[in-house]
Amino acid sequence: MAIQLTQAPAGAQDLVRAGLIELPPGSVVAVAVGQAQPGDLQLAIPHPVYIADAEDLVDNGRLDRAELVAWRYLLFSKRVPIASIEPRDPDSGEFRVSNVNVGPYVPATFDAIQKLEALEATRDRDYELAEVEIPGLYVMAIWLRNLGEGEDIVFPIGPEAPHAPTPGVFPPQPLESARLGPAPISVAEFGSLVRTARTHRATNFDDSPR
Repeated sequence: MAIQLTQAPAGAQDLVRAGLIELPPGSVVAVAVGQAQPGDLQLAIPHPVYIADAEDLVDNGRLDRAELVAWRYLLFSKRVPIASIEPRDPDSGEFRVSNVNVGPYVPATFDAIQKLEALEATRDRDYELAEVEIPGLYVMAIWLRNLGEGEDIVFPIGPEAPHAPTPGVFPPQPLESARLGPAPISVAEFGSLVRTARTHRATNFDDSPR
């Protein structure tokens, strides 16, 4: 029993390889990838990416209505994650590479997966590896979907995102008081985190036109 990878759609990996070849010369991503030796590069850990509605998660504490929008691959150089590549479905039924990232979320994702693999729960039960995002709240998490009986596991990931309300994505004090830090939590606890992030953003950010 362990964390399992779901098979990506046919042709997804070929799209990823083509996307890497077609990176704009001189871009940050192209430079980062170009610094690695071709023989050292490896695509690994494909996993689905879901978008969840904050209202539904907060009100119902569930992720079963999350929508599959992409697949994410990690690109390794000598076993070190250096980039992530996402073929996304642009509502046309066909996937195309739409996001290549070399930012801090890449190692944060791999670090979270390694921590989750070490949990006793993931040694005793089978889980599907996925990622869930909450648009507009800078919330991203690894989502382990229980393939048998029992709860799913959610692991919020990533350092501060651009324009995020506070470092660590979520307001630090509520996290500390709730003992939710960067650690595995239940879907219900994840809903509480999203509620906190949404309230914090509404209180501290005015998105109205000026």
